[in-house]
Amino acid sequence: MSFNEDFSAHISKFPTAPFLFVGSGLSRRYLDLEDWESLLRKFASVAGKPYKYYRSSGNNDYPSIATAIAKDLHELWWTAPSFKNSRDEFKAESINNESALKIEISQHIKKESEKCITTPEIQAEIDLLRKAVIDGIITTNWDVFLEKIFTDFEVYIGQEELLFSPTQSIGEIYKIHGCCTKPNSLVLTKDVRDLFDSRNPYLASKLLTIFVEHPVVFVGYSLSDPNILDILKSIASCLTTKNISQLTDRLIFLQWDAGQTPPIMEKSTIVAGGFNLPVVSIRTSDYSPVFKVLSDLKRRFPARLLRQLKEHVYTLVKDNDPKHKLYVQDIDADTDLSDIDLVLGVGAIAKMEMVTTIGYTGIKRLDLLEDVMNDKKFDPKKIVEETLPSLFKSNRYSPVFKYLRAGGYIDHKGKLLSTKLDKKVIQAAKAQFEDFAPPEYCFSKQSIVDKIKTFKKLVKEFSREDVAFYAPLLKPENISIPDLLDFLKSNMDLLDKGNSVSRTQFMKLICIYDWLAYKAQPKK
Repeated sequence: MSFNEDFSAHISKFPTAPFLFVGSGLSRRYLDLEDWESLLRKFASVAGKPYKYYRSSGNNDYPSIATAIAKDLHELWWTAPSFKNSRDEFKAESINNESALKIEISQHIKKESEKCITTPEIQAEIDLLRKAVIDGIITTNWDVFLEKIFTDFEVYIGQEELLFSPTQSIGEIYKIHGCCTKPNSLVLTKDVRDLFDSRNPYLASKLLTIFVEHPVVFVGYSLSDPNILDILKSIASCLTTKNISQLTDRLIFLQWDAGQTPPIMEKSTIVAGGFNLPVVSIRTSDYSPVFKVLSDLKRRFPARLLRQLKEHVYTLVKDNDPKHKLYVQDIDADTDLSDIDLVLGVGAIAKMEMVTTIGYTGIKRLDLLEDVMNDKKFDPKKIVEETLPSLFKSNRYSPVFKYLRAGGYIDHKGKLLSTKLDKKVIQAAKAQFEDFAPPEYCFSKQSIVDKIKTFKKLVKEFSREDVAFYAPLLKPENISIPDLLDFLKSNMDLLDKGNSVSRTQFMKLICIYDWLAYKAQPKK
């Protein structure tokens, strides 16, 4: 068996999607950020003394070294003219003598995080990571790379926020060592690290369910990383010797090995606090095969939607308030539940529809997606006034301009002629071409515009799934409407295949066709 087949068989035997546990190695690979010692060396010079001085003062312990640097930088930060701009902007966040160092490190990380490495090999890995089917992420990293990749995930910053929030364990990112967006949250200095360690058993109990119910893929850590060993020790101590076997095959360590091509997967064991834990080790010089397997995992609904459903069901059980709205709605990968107080589904939606009057309010988004390319002879005014308001209660992307044009609601430039329509229909009518681009792909825009230029060339050089992601980065005038229509008609099976992110983007590509073909028309 090939590695892809072997790893796919391994990860697919679990009933739940994986969690990622992400360390600094990923930030170094994709953002070229410093490791902890290099970061301390950099800010030792800023504080005004050699790193060797601080290293000896801190007994070669990184948190203690950081504490020594923070003490000197505190005085300098409040007096030196070179820090005036920083003081003016962040003085409210300077709450103790360690804040200055945390503020300056946070600003440095924010700035460096904008410089994402974009070599073809790295870009391919990032594109596949973005499509990975995962339930959530735990990370000790301070940068915001993961939030930019998984834009629909809810973020919890710091141990305290994680411990005391009603998390759903799906569609969430747990930044257990803090984040550069909240400087004082950084687990950096000795006192803060000691407090973090003292709470490790509570953190472990919060994460225990994740570890026994999900495969956990560790990325950016070594097998001997003390951060991971401490957490695994705390988790193992919560289990009996018999129950530790539940972790078998669930702990997967992705190890970068410059000389390992193709990837190799093998069984291993790590020792954490006297506990022997079986793990799966994957050594590779290229993460793409691993991320490709994760992106091919099947799930009907994205993690964002499942998290919303869990929140609503939790509220229903906890509250049981009959005054809230009950709304019967078919859901798909792009459903937005934010306007619905409670969601409860029993039985098939098709059976529910039998007790309703099927009219234009019963037309589904898939019907409109198909109609834009193969005319079903719908009444455009009823679509605008009855169907779209119903659809937009739970779906953000649906064809709209074909019906606005045929119904006489827009002029030749695509400008609305009526202000009496449903507010979400009005909002959809103001859509710009750029609105259909995935935000996390926008850093690739210039290279796509310069190197690819036309939709026809895009189709030739990329997979059909990637075409849907990259097409919105092109200039509208470089997309041939007939070529786009041919592509859409030939690949309609993508509405049923692939992961939820790819399906949603293909729907958005159909909306792009609707925008290009119907929004603006030559004046007669």
